[in-house]
Amino acid sequence: MNRAILKNIALSMMLLVLLLTGGCQTPKGQQRLSKEEKSKLKLYRKEPKWIDMMNDPNANYFETIKAFEAFWAGRKLPEEEGEEKGENGDESIRREKDAKEGQQYAFEYKKFKNWRRVSEPFVQPDGSILNADQRLEIWKQQQQQKKQ
Repeated sequence: MNRAILKNIALSMMLLVLLLTGGCQTPKGQQRLSKEEKSKLKLYRKEPKWIDMMNDPNANYFETIKAFEAFWAGRKLPEEEGEEKGENGDESIRREKDAKEGQQYAFEYKKFKNWRRVSEPFVQPDGSILNADQRLEIWKQQQQQKKQ
């Protein structure tokens, strides 16, 4: 057999495997975004809504994470303390602008990282976060159980 025939057979087999395994379908858990979701993501990419959301005790945890990740997608993250700065002689103007923008939000970025770490254990399946009174009540119940 010549190479062209073997190549066609291999491509046909790969296509067949893809079709049989569902490789052309949307991955499970991923759905097409509604217009509302698309406009939210567009807003999240443009404006740092995650800052207000992080400071709102009633904000949805998962939505706040989505806003944070959308905002920082394609942007240079703020440098952590102790990180060495690279030479920027060949860095473009856009990169410098992104770096300045990243540094502009450096404090909020650090605050967010801490908020995420501290809030995570108290996130409910619906994305709500237990408030201080609810946390205290859980702690009291745990103390009662330890005494028994």
